[in-house]
Amino acid sequence: MDVPEHKEIRQLARRFLEEAGPALAEYEVKEAFPWPLVKRMGELGFLGVFVPEELGGAGLDFWAYIALLEELGGYASLRSILSVQQSLVLTPLLTYGTPEQKNRYIPHLARGEILGAYGLTEPEAGSDAGSLRTRAYRDPAGFPWRRERWS
Repeated sequence: MDVPEHKEIRQLARRFLEEAGPALAEYEVKEAFPWPLVKRMGELGFLGVFVPEELGGAGLDFWAYIALLEELGGYASLRSILSVQQSLVLTPLLTYGTPEQKNRYIPHLARGEILGAYGLTEPEAGSDAGSLRTRAYRDPAGFPWRRERWS
């Protein structure tokens, strides 16, 4: 069942895709990152659709996010950017972030001013997160990365 906000975000996504169509096709053919389109997605509130308004997001519910994913589903690059930004970056920050982390990062992520990432694949692990060996250790000079082997 669509509520008015879900219908509105679907219509907004369809208008965005109509406007972006020629440029999006060109980015897909060139296999180039669609920065101008990502910036526009941020301006439209797509990259922070379920982020609370007080943190710079649209303040909509999870179902609005799903509706948006459905509308962008035919465009893997845009849908993937949206999915990673919201599901793999913003969700953990909203759930587990400290107040300082939330205030520092979430507004910029929700507006598309910065993009988050999620590192997953390693040669021996593929995309099996339970088999990853890379760990970060806090050090006064930064976060040196190292791989470990477990028996």
